[in-house]
Amino acid sequence: MDPFVTCYVTAAAEVEDVQDFHDRHRAGAAALRNADLEQLAGSDPRYVAPWALSAITAIPLDAGEIDAWYEAHFEQ
Repeated sequence: MDPFVTCYVTAAAEVEDVQDFHDRHRAGAAALRNADLEQLAGSDPRYVAPWALSAITAIPLDAGEIDAWYEAHFEQ
């Protein structure tokens, strides 16, 4: 499985006192922001471009901002 997705999903699944999706998203996004992305990239058998790591660090904590983040980083 994708190591970045695994990091996100694991953190999101471990949230206590979940109110909604936003709580889980914040936990997942924070986990990625705090992760050693170079190490995660090294464990991925695919090539991970440096721009992708920059995009990952910019994932918004507010789930309502995901569309704008996606457009800014992936629809260039």
